Amino acid sequence: MFGDATAVVQDQRTPLVLQAVRFAFALPSLEWFILEQVPALEYMWEDIAAELYSAGWEFVDVGMLAAMDFGVPSRRRRRAFLIGHKTRPVHIPKPAAGAVRTSAAAALGWGVGEKVRTRANRKPGGGNLFSADNPAWCLTEKARTWTRESDGARLTSAQAGVLNGFPASFPWTGSRSRQFLQAANVVAPQVAAALLAEVARWPVHTPLKRA
Repeated sequence: MFGDATAVVQDQRTPLVLQAVRFAFALPSLEWFILEQVPALEYMWEDIAAELYSAGWEFVDVGMLAAMDFGVPSRRRRRAFLIGHKTRPVHIPKPAAGAVRTSAAAALGWGVGEKVRTRANRKPGGGNLFSADNPAWCLTEKARTWTRESDGARLTSAQAGVLNGFPASFPWTGSRSRQFLQAANVVAPQVAAALLAEVARWPVHTPLKRA
């Protein structure tokens, strides 16, 4: 279907996005899959969904999910997901009715009233402080510069992982910068669990542990 995509596209990142999709067309034993991308590429998932239907995939769905709606204590950017199953109906999962959002302070075991200073995330007119009594601002690798305002303590990679829904003991690897990049870019476990429960019927069990 795709041929040598690198020869016909202007943005060389596009073939990388399509590479994972090729498995859905090339592997006859594949029963289901889940793909994730930035919101701007949701249109691409819609186009690929149409191709999948024509290739014999009976059930495909595309939609946007925000990790914060699944209890993750940070304002993760919404992401576009594509899920498919050859024989069973599947849908992009919805947050549970009445789901409560988790504050950064609650996840990190901090007291009420703490603030976080994001030195590398200065917002014109908005300062660079946010209250930990709400979900944290969106994590990026620059979160390695975040400090707690009350004592100047720097955010650790373990805490960054907690803010993206991981247990504090998760073994991030590499340099400090690489660890924060991993924690910021990965799909939150709560979102992954909801998707897997839908498409693979795996049980959901992702307890949030304090740092």
